[in-house]
Amino acid sequence: MTDQGIQVEKLIDQNVHKVFKSWIDKMGKEKVTELLDLLEEFGQKIMNQK
Repeated sequence: MTDQGIQVEKLIDQNVHKVFKSWIDKMGKEKVTELLDLLEEFGQKIMNQK
């Protein structure tokens, strides 16, 4: 990856962490974990159907 690509990836990672932290601050870790688990299950059972 180029230096610019590495910088962009780092910036994206920082922003994703900020978003998840704000979700946890507002909803609590347990609810956010439940949401992520449900989204993962949805992806596996619904989105991956052919």
